[in-house]
Amino acid sequence: LGDILDRKPEEPLIEDMILEMVKQSAKELHINIGIEYIKLRRAGRTYFCLIKYYVDNQMTLQETTLFNERVKEKVEHKL
Repeated sequence: LGDILDRKPEEPLIEDMILEMVKQSAKELHINIGIEYIKLRRAGRTYFCLIKYYVDNQMTLQETTLFNERVKEKVEHKL
């Protein structure tokens, strides 16, 4: 309910946009991921985004960090 109340009716479905950016970043880095959920909250003009995903157990911490940074940059740029 909080997610619905925080969003203004005229705003696009930002979660779908973020999901597409996550998938694109994974494809660019050749990473297999599974996304459990994306939660987006808004307080004034600030957005808070939580993405819960899982990765292949073959990924290194460095690869995971690179993926996280790439997604963060794309989301911050778009929002």
